[in-house]
Amino acid sequence: MTSRNSHAIASSLKASFENDKGTAIREKRLSVERLADIMASTPATLYKRMEECTMPANQLAGWFHVTGGKSVIRFLAIQAGGLFIPLPTGRLSGPADIQALQGVLHTSVGVLLGYMQGTATKDEAIAALSAGLEALAFEREQVKKSDQPELEF
Repeated sequence: MTSRNSHAIASSLKASFENDKGTAIREKRLSVERLADIMASTPATLYKRMEECTMPANQLAGWFHVTGGKSVIRFLAIQAGGLFIPLPTGRLSGPADIQALQGVLHTSVGVLLGYMQGTATKDEAIAALSAGLEALAFEREQVKKSDQPELEF
């Protein structure tokens, strides 16, 4: 849970692109210039598409693969009324994973209470509740698949 699904859900598509760009820079050490090169684009075009949220649908799969980010896909799944659940491996979670799950659920309930009291926005409540649902669904699938775990490569 700690590294699998712990990123906050962005409140806009633009913020989602920024989160994914940040993931590419932090975790893959890719500059925007390199991202654009890999995606057969120019940096100016890539910046424009992220700023205006006009990335062509046929380039989104490449974006996910190149950046390693999941913010855009999570945002789009929520907008479609669904959830993004990473593929489970079937390996049992450790204590740190369960503590992270508990933290996500605690935050979700706290934001829901805040929304009911008028101190949190609707978008904040939806994002927090979606994060809690995604985390629980992932752990459910881990348990379902635990009798046939995948091999590590």
